[in-house]
Amino acid sequence: MNAPQLPPPLPGDKKSLASQAALASLVAPLVAFAINAMTTTAAQTSGSTRLSRLVAGLTGGLLIVAGLVFAVIALCGMRRQNRRKILLLSLSGLAINGVLAVFAVIAFKGEVKRTAEQRKVAEDIRASSRDFQRSVRDSYDPEKGITNVDGSSLDRLNRQFRDASKKMSGDDAIIMQAMANHLSRVQTALKAYEPAMKAYIGAEVLNAATLKQKSEIEPRRQIVREFLARNADLTKVIKDSEKSIRTDLAKSGLTPAKVENSMKAFKRSADPRNALTLQIRDCDKRLGDATIGALDLLEIHWNKWKYDPTESQLKFEETKTADEYNSFLDEISTAGDTQVKLQGKLVNLR
Repeated sequence: MNAPQLPPPLPGDKKSLASQAALASLVAPLVAFAINAMTTTAAQTSGSTRLSRLVAGLTGGLLIVAGLVFAVIALCGMRRQNRRKILLLSLSGLAINGVLAVFAVIAFKGEVKRTAEQRKVAEDIRASSRDFQRSVRDSYDPEKGITNVDGSSLDRLNRQFRDASKKMSGDDAIIMQAMANHLSRVQTALKAYEPAMKAYIGAEVLNAATLKQKSEIEPRRQIVREFLARNADLTKVIKDSEKSIRTDLAKSGLTPAKVENSMKAFKRSADPRNALTLQIRDCDKRLGDATIGALDLLEIHWNKWKYDPTESQLKFEETKTADEYNSFLDEISTAGDTQVKLQGKLVNLR
């Protein structure tokens, strides 16, 4: 027995290739948006900013191109059935994907331009950093230590960090601003430290030949205290550098993962220098403390010592007091020698 003959399919029972292509031309940009949203979320979680942007850009671009191709296929494959529906879908897909393609090209050109600018900004920062390190290295004397650093190179480096924060975008701008803030804190502390240090050296506070009255000891002690206070401020800035930068990054909206990645990069470069710098600061503290101790001793035993100009030395009535005073001088000498050696290591650090 023959099977009964089935009636022919009604128009529209099955979607034609043109209809499916038209629908796909509209779905493609939606998928591109979804992938972009997912990669952005992944970037915020993992801290992989540039890689995620590249993946999202390439994937989105391919989907937009595919959407354009589907729209053209739909237009070329239209039949009389559902012609109006397919035409509407395909033209919509063609328009949407066309606009997205134009924006993608503009964004790509902008990204290329930004990348070139960022490379130049980064190279300028590296060049200024090298100039500053060179100026520090040139100012180093193996016997006297670092004598005179060119502060203008440090100012230029700070300006470049701030300019970079304006020229760059997103996370890179935030990081540049945080580094500029850190450098400003260091500069502020340095600008207060340098005159205090010069005053301490220039005043020759332990020069007994110019010490005529007991009341002259306290002004000299104040000079040393100011030197110690400014050295303590500079030490604090260096010790707190990681914490301060981390706080600036977090306040600016950088995700915890990206903050950690940024801090790892900072620590790789800064930790060796900070370790040496803190040892140098400790030498300054030892110098100041020993100087205060010597001045206190001169004040306590004011009538029990005198300066002999013919021999250019102090003479104490008691041997014990003389030994104690000499121990302060030995500490000053040792701390100074250690500081010079540490500065030598610092200027030659790569």
